[in-house]
Amino acid sequence: NAIMAEQDLPIDIHYGKLFGWLVDRKKLPVDWRKRLAQVQSRGWAAIRSLPPNISDMKSAQEVRVGGIEAALTKLEKAGLSKGRGLLG
Repeated sequence: NAIMAEQDLPIDIHYGKLFGWLVDRKKLPVDWRKRLAQVQSRGWAAIRSLPPNISDMKSAQEVRVGGIEAALTKLEKAGLSKGRGLLG
């Protein structure tokens, strides 16, 4: 079938303009880059504070969901988890 249905057509997104579009429509705050940098720095501080036997993540490439989940599992097994969830 050479003709695709309209709902099956790929969306052409210009990622360079996406964040501006989201800010214009108030879906992202104007200072989203600053906020993201703050979250990233807090995350790195938390990773650096982990005991060496819990986390061996030393570079940004190693900090992925799987690595963080593995570190959390090790913390729970070691009894070092505070028992707090995502929302505190």
